[in-house]
Amino acid sequence: MLSPYQPKVQQKLAHANLLLESCRQCGDQLPERQKREAFLTAAVMQTGVALVLYIKELASRHALSGVSRIHTLDQLVHELQQLGVNDPAVSELQRLSTDGWLSDLLILQHQALYPDVNDAGAAVAVDAGLIASSAIQTTELNDGLVFNLISELTRLIERQRHANLEY
Repeated sequence: MLSPYQPKVQQKLAHANLLLESCRQCGDQLPERQKREAFLTAAVMQTGVALVLYIKELASRHALSGVSRIHTLDQLVHELQQLGVNDPAVSELQRLSTDGWLSDLLILQHQALYPDVNDAGAAVAVDAGLIASSAIQTTELNDGLVFNLISELTRLIERQRHANLEY
């Protein structure tokens, strides 16, 4: 059965890819450099929205009530624990959110939402619901990193969806 969130996840990933392509068409001089950064930030945010929608997709896969209230991986884990459910897809996301490319996505998304204009190189405090650690280092935004994040999330989602179809 197709989750109502699946087309939205795909849409957000497509938006992220289009924004990344637009970024790559910008030059390095000042007005173009600002556009480039705006496109990169927007691509990160669209990728982050795709992740949130995928978390909702996983919640709907388990027929959790109140899927609309689940916005973070921690909320999904909590709801599944309440039911005594252990989903390998969710466990993989948890692992990647603390040590992997998903951690970079969450860091970049946090940096975009809460920019620290006073001390750009310092550690950034993050809500426990977003990332498990209490402080993280900033990550430099560039098109190679954003391309990798979009690609990794896309591959993860496709692989996990395929594995779910086998059951």
